[in-house]
Amino acid sequence: MENCRGLLLKELNGFDDFVESTMEEWRVPGLELSVVKNGEPVYSNGYGHRDPDKGLKMSADTLYRMASNTKAFTSMAAAMLVDEGKLEWDKPVREYLPYFRLQDAYATEHVTVRDLLCHRTGLPAHDRALRQCGSRKEAVEKLRYLEPSCPIRTRLQYNNKMFLAAGHLVEYVAGQSWESFVQERIFNALGMEKSNFSFPESRRSGNFAECFYLKDGELKQYTENKRAARYSALLNPADGINSTANDISKWMILQLNRGEYRGKRVVSEKAFDEMHSLQMVDNWNSPYEEHGESGCGLGWFIWSYRGYKLVLHEGFYGSHIYLVPRRKLGIAFMPTLKSPFSDVVIFNLLDRMLGLDPVNWNERKRREREEALENQSAPVSDRKPGTRPSHALSGYCGMFAEPAYGKLDIRTNGANLFVKEENGAELELRHYHYDTFELLNEDGEAAFRLTFHTDAKGEVSSASSPRESGVKDIIYRRER
Repeated sequence: MENCRGLLLKELNGFDDFVESTMEEWRVPGLELSVVKNGEPVYSNGYGHRDPDKGLKMSADTLYRMASNTKAFTSMAAAMLVDEGKLEWDKPVREYLPYFRLQDAYATEHVTVRDLLCHRTGLPAHDRALRQCGSRKEAVEKLRYLEPSCPIRTRLQYNNKMFLAAGHLVEYVAGQSWESFVQERIFNALGMEKSNFSFPESRRSGNFAECFYLKDGELKQYTENKRAARYSALLNPADGINSTANDISKWMILQLNRGEYRGKRVVSEKAFDEMHSLQMVDNWNSPYEEHGESGCGLGWFIWSYRGYKLVLHEGFYGSHIYLVPRRKLGIAFMPTLKSPFSDVVIFNLLDRMLGLDPVNWNERKRREREEALENQSAPVSDRKPGTRPSHALSGYCGMFAEPAYGKLDIRTNGANLFVKEENGAELELRHYHYDTFELLNEDGEAAFRLTFHTDAKGEVSSASSPRESGVKDIIYRRER
């Protein structure tokens, strides 16, 4: 322990100054991070502000939305049930959940627990589907309406819905909610006392990191409406955990000790090795020679960096967990702005900790940004100017429905069309051209296009939307 701390103090000489100057350059408001090595937490810190408008400082105990880093927890929950003989990695999901059904009949009968956890079911993201489901069971039952884009086990396609299904499978087999299982079997076992599954609860905690994105060069804070919050709760097994750098240190120690924490076996080495093993090769290759080929484990991605195997994942808001099993090294990194800054600092930290000659990642990313700006051109629009809708606005009004993507309650105020949300919000449907309209989000950005279709009687009977690449347009049928 002492030797490890001494090494770290040497290796991290000047690191804080590097982080702070790089944060300023990339306009990152706040960051928390922690480092573990050889089974011990050896460094943690907070930089900048968790809420810059209020001047609230970031710390290594600040709650942060881990988003898709949650997937490894769901994989771990499944591994525990495998250890107990209640699940098998390669048994079809349908043998546990009789109502599990996909649009492809072969996939329905053959998709396994392993397939759910390594993104190879043949189903693309379909990110906007299932948002109006009232339960995880209902969401799983509606998977049958989502079109696949390839046969099973032929392509890695990142999919939150399959982790929702895996979380529901854990619930079904364990006889308790996914949240209570993870709380009891993982959080409590590791002493992750600050971690939770509720974004609103985290915000009320008094130490929560607000996250941001850049729009037209300005920092904008992420917000969430009530409907999104309800859907997010259904998706908890895919992206619902809120945690801190210090809590995640304990999680990383468990990972690097192959399922053991403070002398206690939490999950078997056999099950653990499955999670950290390559299950599906990715079709993406990094442009950098320092990176090798990539793929997917169970709830993790498997990469390499300068000859070292990496086990890692990233979350939507910018969280990263990087593990270097050969060196028993783990890094948790939570910035409040997702940007190239993350790669710059993480790879600098890896170079330091692995004793490698440093690569100037900041210069690389700065150059890439400048080249992107130089080559940037105005987007080419396919909009046909001077066109008009073929019906009066009232002709487009009504309730339109699709089994998986839900309902659109389309109304008019006489001047414009809008979609009435369940929470009372009114989202504008802005005319694009002919009978095509754009649905605008709360921030005024176009979410998707909707093209209305007329039947033989001259009445609007359906609307289509290209919601997912690689599959046919989603068709909303008019109910009334």
